[in-house]
Amino acid sequence: MPSLESHKRWFDAFVDGFRHGDPDDLRNVQLKHEHSLQVLAIAERIAASAAPDSRLRRLCLVAALYHDCGRFPQYVTYRTFNDTESINHGELGARVLRGHPEALEGLDSEGRRLVIGTVFLHNRKSLPTMLPEPLRHMLRVVRDSDKLDIMRVMLEHFEPDKPKNPVATLRLIDDPDRYTPAILDAAMRRVTPDYGQMRWLNDFKLLLLAWSFDLSFAASREVFRERGYLEQLASVLPKRTEFEALLRRVQAYLNNGDGSR
Repeated sequence: MPSLESHKRWFDAFVDGFRHGDPDDLRNVQLKHEHSLQVLAIAERIAASAAPDSRLRRLCLVAALYHDCGRFPQYVTYRTFNDTESINHGELGARVLRGHPEALEGLDSEGRRLVIGTVFLHNRKSLPTMLPEPLRHMLRVVRDSDKLDIMRVMLEHFEPDKPKNPVATLRLIDDPDRYTPAILDAAMRRVTPDYGQMRWLNDFKLLLLAWSFDLSFAASREVFRERGYLEQLASVLPKRTEFEALLRRVQAYLNNGDGSR
């Protein structure tokens, strides 16, 4: 199996092909490039304990690096990262990898299928129930890593004194007091909310809190705690009784989770 560095070189060259347009375009392409590298770094930590088999661990990392390769053609075509307004970026990413076999050079046929399958499915609201191993394991590693870095990205965009990037925030309305009750209800039930119901920027913050219940590994929850995501999300939400109840529920889950699902 080739070194991870060779995959990074291919990925960097692939992304460079989309670095054109105005400063906002360049910023949004760079946002997803940096996100992909950060997801890889988190996946390395999670996979070190969750994927002891060296081959499986390497496949998890390749899939983590490539998980958002569909975001780049999505953005240059539609100028959005909102799948509901454009195209499913997981499916587009799988199409990218099938169209660039050199991206998976050195992997055997099973490894190629597993990486492409992970990219294809990584952004689903929930995973199909009858997925085979090791595909399910790879998806859990990549999905946890993706969620954890999206929290970093979004918390930077939630800072009150910084200008909002409408592409990153999905053009949600920034009203400090408004939220969608159905989003909060799903989060309280430990269910991932329906992205299509989000209207207000507070809805995105509630979605991120709900994601904490979907973290599959103890190492993932450790990253969440170490980075202070719960405290940061609490600081950018209005002080409301119903939000405080959700924050307590997330805190209890992070403290008492069983480490895997």
